[in-house]
Amino acid sequence: MEEGNKCCMSHGIVTVLLVGLLMAAFLFAFRSLVADVGRPIVEVNPVIQAASPDSSRNTLSVSGSSQVTVNPDEAYVYISVITNASTAKVAQDDNRKTTNAVIAEPVQQGIAADDIETTTYNLQKRYDWVDKEGKSVETGYVLTHTLKVTTGDVEDVGTIVDAAVGAGANGVEQVEFGLTKVSEKKVRDQALLNATMVARDKAERMAQAAGVKLVKVISVYESNYYYTPYEYNVRSNMGDYATAAPSLITPQKVDVSSSVQVVYEIG
Repeated sequence: MEEGNKCCMSHGIVTVLLVGLLMAAFLFAFRSLVADVGRPIVEVNPVIQAASPDSSRNTLSVSGSSQVTVNPDEAYVYISVITNASTAKVAQDDNRKTTNAVIAEPVQQGIAADDIETTTYNLQKRYDWVDKEGKSVETGYVLTHTLKVTTGDVEDVGTIVDAAVGAGANGVEQVEFGLTKVSEKKVRDQALLNATMVARDKAERMAQAAGVKLVKVISVYESNYYYTPYEYNVRSNMGDYATAAPSLITPQKVDVSSSVQVVYEIG
């Protein structure tokens, strides 16, 4: 009987403790709810980044190329004076004398002194092979002085070469036909204009085929430009062959190329 009473008392204590815990939890929740009443409600909105206007455009990108072929209005003649001597001093003295005579010829033909310039001046030891010794032996010095003569008389290049050779020049490196700066700019502008028109024509045909309209140009730039003077690879000793120069050296046309890239907005 005593053991039964102890068991009942234990269950009663547990029950009281459980009821106390439930009441405490209820009171805590009620106080939290009351405390939150009157607080401002804060909304957390997602960050929205507006798209760039350009990225929302519908665009059409096209390219255009053009090549303009024109007659040259300038020529560049590279003439060399090559001297051999036993000493460097003699090689220099001999070369200077001959070079001065060579320079005087185009000047007499009306070419300005400023249009004659040195492009190469090379003095070095000369070696010859000696069979008896089975090796190369130093035999003196060789000096090469190359002059660039610029002329607007492209039809008379052969005459300039002949006159230079007659004055003592013994080598021609090359002959080029090209354009003056003013002419090059003019031809380049024409090539750019043609290339842009080609790009626009291409864009119009593509837009028509796609069923859209060209709205406006977003960007346009030159993507490529190419111009190189026409070059004769002569590079030979003249000697008696110089008499044939006028009939061999004739003006050749030069090409100027341009490419553009154009981006259109379409709608």
